Amino acid sequence: MRVKEEKDMKKVPLTILIVVCLVSFCYQPLGAATHHVFPGPGNPIQTAINNAQAGDTIIVHAGTYTGQVTVTKDSVTLQSSGGAAVTIIDYTGVWCGYWSTGVGGVDIPYGVSGVTVEGFTIVGGSPASDALISVGGDNNVIRSNVVVGDPSSSGQDIGIHIGNVDETSEQLPSENKIVNNDVYNHAGSGIFVGNWAGVGNVISGNMVHDNVIGGIPGLNGNGIEVDRALGVVVANNSVYKNEAAGIKVVRTAPNAVVNVNRNTITGNGTGVLSEQWRPGATTSATVVVICNNILNNGFGVFNSVQATINAKTNWWGDASGPYHLLSNPSGIGDDVSDNVDFIPWGVVVNPCASQEAQLVNSPVFGRKICPLADYNVRKAEELLETVKALLGDAQLFNLDTSEVEELVEEAEILLEKARIFCKKGQNCIAGNTLAIEAQNLLEKARELLESMLS
Repeated sequence: MRVKEEKDMKKVPLTILIVVCLVSFCYQPLGAATHHVFPGPGNPIQTAINNAQAGDTIIVHAGTYTGQVTVTKDSVTLQSSGGAAVTIIDYTGVWCGYWSTGVGGVDIPYGVSGVTVEGFTIVGGSPASDALISVGGDNNVIRSNVVVGDPSSSGQDIGIHIGNVDETSEQLPSENKIVNNDVYNHAGSGIFVGNWAGVGNVISGNMVHDNVIGGIPGLNGNGIEVDRALGVVVANNSVYKNEAAGIKVVRTAPNAVVNVNRNTITGNGTGVLSEQWRPGATTSATVVVICNNILNNGFGVFNSVQATINAKTNWWGDASGPYHLLSNPSGIGDDVSDNVDFIPWGVVVNPCASQEAQLVNSPVFGRKICPLADYNVRKAEELLETVKALLGDAQLFNLDTSEVEELVEEAEILLEKARIFCKKGQNCIAGNTLAIEAQNLLEKARELLESMLS
């Protein structure tokens, strides 16, 4: 019988054998292996990473794992088999004084890209001055994890950190995504982007709550903090019960754009806090806070610098809008400070849910929004030409055009920033936001001129 089988095999056409080999090769490409990890002595997750190649998948099975995990290979997927409830990484940070070392319990070092970390509970012990997840590269995804800190820490205990590279680095961490995580109990910030970080970083769909003022009063206790980052979208998060600010923006990075939209921000010391790093530091960052639910905070939006925040179309907890002594003394929603442009405000919860603006301001990942951004830049440029023509007419009649000239000057600054961000798709989300802001200013200028000339 064996002889017959061998003879029959000889009858198989050579072309069929070649096709079978080719199909097998496509199904399992060289280097795209799957590794399975189970609890055991030592650091089995790190061992699997050390044995992996770029593009491999590492499946971590249920259990508790200790020690630091450093992902040094590009495009590695590190995911649990049973989800965060049953797959735990227990990491005690290294005490180095107040400041974070920038090295995480799960660490993606500078220069490593395309990594996904998904489905773990990551807990931190004391002492802790580290991040539990640290991202130093580009195009990485931190998704569906539970990140639990140590509220008794005397250090800067951070949940998830993007950044911590030198300002002069050739590439700042960019295009990273922190999505659908539950981050709480940190004595620092739950999520921190900066010190330094690049463009296109997205924080979306997370629950960030119950972070406390710990080792460094005045710096800690924030839900989400952005400081020295060039471009960040903070969208569709639930940010609540953080002892300091729900969302804190330190306007340090030159010409940065921070877009805060469609979040629910409630029960925090301050809902959104904008401040200068230190006297003399730049405050040129653009901060946009739109389409959010901001309510029941100690203070709704507080801006401690002169550069105005666009905080339009937010729901402030009441249809009467936010309270401001001069601009809206009858509002019974959350308080707002000076230098916050909150008019018009939303009159219902989720104020932008049914508006066309939802498309414009949503966190579109990657560069899919670039065609829309280019369109809005061109539209702003056309509007600028129209306004300048009307301005020339008004000046011929010796009309007072000082207010219009201020609007045009501000719009030109925003438009130039938009062009820079749209160039070669550097940060189309930021460019689109700035182009729309320029359009709004120019529309106001046109209305004023048309009224003057009528």
